[in-house]
Amino acid sequence: MRTPENFDLTNAQEFGSSWAAVECVDSSDIRNPCSLNPLREPFAKKECGILLSETFEACHPVVDVTWFYSNCLTDTCGCNQGGDCECFCTSVSAYAHQCCQHGVTVDWRSPRVCPYDCEYFNKALGKGPYKLVSYLDEEIAMAAQLIGGYVFPMRAKDFVPGDAMSFMLTSGLYKPKAHDPNLVSFETADRPNYFLHLAPNDTLILSKWEQSEEFHNRSTFAIHKDTWLPGYSAFESFAKPGFFIHISASAFELFKYHHSEEFRLSTLFKLVDVKFKFLSHSTCEWRYDACTSPCFKTCRDPLGENCQVVPKVEGCVPTCPLHMLLDEVTQRCVYFEDCIEPAVDIQPSPSVLSQYSRGLTRDEAISEVTASVFVPAGETSTLQSCVPITENECIKHICLDGQLIQVNKSLNCPYNATQPSCGVLGFAIQINGDKCCPKWECACRCTFFFDLSFVTFDGNHLALFKEASYIISQTEDETIGIHVHDCRSNTKKHHLNSTSLCLAKLNLMYMSNLIIVDRLNRKITVNSRYAWPTIRKYGFKIEDTGFMYAIETPTNIRIQWFHSTGVMIIETNTTTDPKAMGLCGFCDGNSENDLMLPNKAVLNKTDAPSIFMDSWQVPGTLMYIGEDRHQDSNCSVMDCSECLSLVLNQTFSRCHPYVPPELFCDLWVQDVEYIQNPCVAQAAYVAMCNKFNICIEWRSSDYCPFSCSENFSYQACISACDVPSTCQNSEPVPWDSESCLVLTEGCVCAEGNILHRVHSALCIPEEKCTCTDSSGAPRAMGEIWKTSLSGCCMHKCVDNETIIPVEHNCSRVHDLECQRFGELALIVPNDDTCCPEKICICNMSLCEPLIPECKVLEKLVTYYQEDSCCPNYTCECDPAKCASMEQIPNCREDQTLIATRVESTCCLSYICACGACSDQIPKCQEGEMLVVDGNTTDRCCPAYQCVCEIYRCPDFKCVLGMSLVEVWSPEKCCPYRTCECACDIIAKPECKLGEKLQIDEQFQNSIENVCNCVMYKCVRDKVCLSNERGVLRPGQTIMEYTSDGICHTFHCTDLIDPSTSYYLINTSLIDCAVNCEANQVYVPPKDLTTCCGSCKNVSCLYTFSNGTVSSFKPGTIWISNCVRYECTNTAVGPVLVTSLVSCPPFNETECVKVGGYVVPFLEGCCKTCKEDGKFCKKVTVRMTIRKNDCRSNTPVNIVSCDGKCPSASIYNYNINTYARFCKCCRELGLQRRTVQLYCSGNSTWVSYGIQEPTDCSCQWS
Repeated sequence: MRTPENFDLTNAQEFGSSWAAVECVDSSDIRNPCSLNPLREPFAKKECGILLSETFEACHPVVDVTWFYSNCLTDTCGCNQGGDCECFCTSVSAYAHQCCQHGVTVDWRSPRVCPYDCEYFNKALGKGPYKLVSYLDEEIAMAAQLIGGYVFPMRAKDFVPGDAMSFMLTSGLYKPKAHDPNLVSFETADRPNYFLHLAPNDTLILSKWEQSEEFHNRSTFAIHKDTWLPGYSAFESFAKPGFFIHISASAFELFKYHHSEEFRLSTLFKLVDVKFKFLSHSTCEWRYDACTSPCFKTCRDPLGENCQVVPKVEGCVPTCPLHMLLDEVTQRCVYFEDCIEPAVDIQPSPSVLSQYSRGLTRDEAISEVTASVFVPAGETSTLQSCVPITENECIKHICLDGQLIQVNKSLNCPYNATQPSCGVLGFAIQINGDKCCPKWECACRCTFFFDLSFVTFDGNHLALFKEASYIISQTEDETIGIHVHDCRSNTKKHHLNSTSLCLAKLNLMYMSNLIIVDRLNRKITVNSRYAWPTIRKYGFKIEDTGFMYAIETPTNIRIQWFHSTGVMIIETNTTTDPKAMGLCGFCDGNSENDLMLPNKAVLNKTDAPSIFMDSWQVPGTLMYIGEDRHQDSNCSVMDCSECLSLVLNQTFSRCHPYVPPELFCDLWVQDVEYIQNPCVAQAAYVAMCNKFNICIEWRSSDYCPFSCSENFSYQACISACDVPSTCQNSEPVPWDSESCLVLTEGCVCAEGNILHRVHSALCIPEEKCTCTDSSGAPRAMGEIWKTSLSGCCMHKCVDNETIIPVEHNCSRVHDLECQRFGELALIVPNDDTCCPEKICICNMSLCEPLIPECKVLEKLVTYYQEDSCCPNYTCECDPAKCASMEQIPNCREDQTLIATRVESTCCLSYICACGACSDQIPKCQEGEMLVVDGNTTDRCCPAYQCVCEIYRCPDFKCVLGMSLVEVWSPEKCCPYRTCECACDIIAKPECKLGEKLQIDEQFQNSIENVCNCVMYKCVRDKVCLSNERGVLRPGQTIMEYTSDGICHTFHCTDLIDPSTSYYLINTSLIDCAVNCEANQVYVPPKDLTTCCGSCKNVSCLYTFSNGTVSSFKPGTIWISNCVRYECTNTAVGPVLVTSLVSCPPFNETECVKVGGYVVPFLEGCCKTCKEDGKFCKKVTVRMTIRKNDCRSNTPVNIVSCDGKCPSASIYNYNINTYARFCKCCRELGLQRRTVQLYCSGNSTWVSYGIQEPTDCSCQWS
């Protein structure tokens, strides 16, 4: 353990203290942390017990574990709750490291206990290898010449050495975002460090890796998976958006997108897995080792010998094949000639050259080898005395065994020392304090531009278009909001050529405390009270640099808000906890969940961005809605040439590597405001460039001018942390902060002027800095000003911030002599002159008061004379006192007001009198009546009028057949009346039953029938009339059938009935009752002309042989004496149908022969044979056929003969004994059949023949 002063120590505590950066005050609390945290002690003992377990048993005799176990308990108990595992793992790792140094390797880590992951390094090597097979021909894939770099299509069978067809699919070399799986690069699998690259002439070539952003940009492609066909991908150039890798007959080229099926199919490729060319090659080139030498062969140390003295360590080490070594720059196993930074200043042995060189000469190979040992000029590595050398903070050379050994703290840094590209978010930030091993990340940086477009924490671009308040960041305790106002009245906005909306105020709320920052008025209120920067309250820190507000919140959010442009930058990092949500998005480095709504749902890609912005709008603050600026488009489907022409010129060239024009134009094409207003688009691009500390002077007086107020001038580039000269600080010192890398444009004090206060917007000549009055206005030395509304109070600036009051010169007050009797001179103040003046006033005590007594209706009047100020008094008639007597009445229009004077007074009396009437009384016409207007009865001259009353008009009647016609005139009350023919008004009478209509001949011949109209009358008809049956014509007959079976007949005759004058009706009756059978019912007639009905069957009658008669319902069937009877429904009712029983043919002998027996059926009319179920017949049996080691795979259906056959024992008298006869169930014939058997011995199938009967029968044995 060696100290910075090169002393060796044995005490670990002293060794650790020697490397402390800052000496800290010793803690006064020396109690055991486990005693202070008794709840953590069981956890600490359980976890630290691994040091005493069998895992470390082999090391216990070598390194005493007691001290390490005690330290483990102390560290684990004393660590904060969130870092328990880290403290524990560090303590155990310290003991394992000591064991490793003493030659005992302990592999103690596991997925549960302090895991150590090396996959981070392996993931960087990419996926694969793959072949890029064309959709047009699956035999053709992409190939490249390793020498020359030419890229061309080739068939696999045509492959020759020196060509590459296998590629690793790595993450994109250019990373505008921290994690973008859609950006990839192609690296040759068998020749690492060579990438598919877009050459300056826009052709595809294979090029060696270069440390330049342009190379990374042109070696990155956007992969479009399953875009046009499932399973196929298209690759779009990141450097040239809208251009795709396209295959032709002889080359792979980059073509601009064309909307055609032929073009699409030519850009589709399938990624087909292939194997590595060499079996020793593997994608897993990094592995974990618990105790290993960190010395291995690298491009800078191809021998792997210069680091042998470095002790063994734990960590991730590369495992390169024998013919390859590690490239420290790209972290890949490469061939020696493919190293990015090869070794220098070392002479390797010929074996090394032969081992790593691939076709190089000896001199070339020597020039390519590196070493980690630093040997000063004129010395050798074997010198025993040396002097330590310090190159910088990270690289030192220490003496070890007389040699200078380089100790490079950056060499084994697990982090990439190169700052990542964060796209439009700006520069990356360092999140650790180690300058030699910096850890970079893209900060969560949300930027609001002057035109209210903004970039969220993780890089999404949107634009506000509503006048309202929004929440941009919110946690449980802290809320940050902005106010978007209509700024058309603010003249500062004209230079931006943007919409009328601007960012006006910032709300900062923590707990219940509210701070409002008003940029336009340069005011800050803390809980409704005005305050001036710098403000440190409730965890907030707010400073005004003169060019911007610099704000820090309690949750470590940093805000920069520029005064001139209104650009606001809100910055935090991914480690901040708790995570904030709001209009700035969700800060976690993942753009997919950036647009998170207040309910923690993520906005769908198909949803409009306005949904996200409206969700963070403060309710009740919406004042105005502009035009939505967003449109769904990109440069691959829309022409972006106008945008490219704006930014692709020499003026903006310095910014192109940081904010690629293609990337900006993808934002441009989505913003309607950018498309319509080039000045806004270019200003937004410059604002993005300013985040990378790139100064661009592009405005002029006649092109997109930036207007500044009086005493200000435009400056294109202002550092964020510049502090302008003020009256209080004439030589300001700029801030020292990482945020100072940001630039802005704006207004600065013109030459010869200086800013009055850092928090004001007032530029003044420097001589006016001497004093500041009570209203905050600057004053020059010797300047006098008024400090009251009247202007009589004045002050004067006499020295630095020394102000004195000033009196007016009132020495020239004019003398005044009073001329009139009774006047006296008096001195009074005068606000107009701010000096006292003399005036003459009347002294009433010098006057003689001779006041007369006035009468009731008189008043006292005062008069003055020119030579005296004393009054003279007299009594005069007072008209005001006549008010009670002179009440003027309100006369009507027809009356006249007459005034008369009251005796011995000046008062008047008024009366109303009638005048002569001039209106004449009107003469009324026929039907009218003369009346007086009710509203004028009390007038001197009432008004008369004729009122029309129609009922007073004379009666006028028309004869039958004519109608009255009236013609009205507005000039007459009664209408003109006349009669005209109207025969249709004569109604036809409704005749009674038995009557008919007949023309009234009397009316027809009458003189009253002047119109020759026809009128009808009712007369009796020649019919029979019955009250119950109505009207019958002569000769007409009707029948009625009653329930008792009687049929009544009614016949109309042609004889007149004298009593009724109608024809007579003859009535007769018939008894229709008939005797129906027992199975019948009587059915009345349906026709009214038929008198009687008929009998209808409802069942069938059958007389049996014994004389019994039975009734059967329809559908009944029975058999009697082998005759079949069926009761069937017909149109006339049920009818009995008979038929003989038909029997099938039957051979009784054959039945017995086959072993059956006779069974009668159909009530004994027929016979049938019932066989025994076990009679001889063919049966099917399922069985498995086996032959040696062969067998059928499944049971086979085999036909056999089975069943009973007859037998007999008959006495034979010739032999005097019984003769026995038997029949057997046997086959009548045989047939061959083939089945398949599987033989397990040789795993083959064979055909096997079997025999089975064609038929079976009982045969003599």
